[in-house]
Amino acid sequence: MTNFSFHPGLPDGGAATSSLLDPLGGTARVMGERALYLRMLRRFRDDYRDAAAHILAAVDGGEAHLAHRMAHTLKGASGMICAPALYRLAGALEIELCGGAASRPAINAIKAALDELLPAIALMVDADAALPRPTLAPSYTQVSVGRLAEGLAGRLVDRLAALLASGDGAAVDLVEESGAMLATALGEAGFKAVALAVNEFDFEGAMETLMQAAQARRTTAQR
Repeated sequence: MTNFSFHPGLPDGGAATSSLLDPLGGTARVMGERALYLRMLRRFRDDYRDAAAHILAAVDGGEAHLAHRMAHTLKGASGMICAPALYRLAGALEIELCGGAASRPAINAIKAALDELLPAIALMVDADAALPRPTLAPSYTQVSVGRLAEGLAGRLVDRLAALLASGDGAAVDLVEESGAMLATALGEAGFKAVALAVNEFDFEGAMETLMQAAQARRTTAQR
């Protein structure tokens, strides 16, 4: 039985903070952008439903380094959506894998946590999809970044945000290959801070820094 509740009629999104999933905290991480948080939940559901099986396969195949990277990425992704229990379990597994091995119970605990978390995510995403859509001002993530950097630069920022939200290692390549354009969109200082976090595989920190840099650029552009 999950310890998660979601009431679509409540003005704050109706999410009760729990060790399983904290939507209020997750939304706060992306500066209140509920639509972005829901996209992150969908990506997490699609990308990590088999994470435990993939980690186990890497361990059984003698690829401890790969398993360690998977655990690290899972920890970052679960931190981004504010899934505290899974975050702690993935972090503990990551530490185990630093020694080159991991216990089967630790991986089984990851699977059990995912088996409980994924239905909670589906509940929230499906409940949101069933809500009527009022006419609202375009969201920050859809429009404001584009105003700061039209065309390719704006699309690159959106792409980077999506990669960071899903814990995708392709974010490292994007930062390296498109640094000049990203700096145009985020400002030189903002880009350097994002790039530093990305290159350290701190995708959670990189996402927060990206949102802050985009917000700062938006504020500057409105003056």
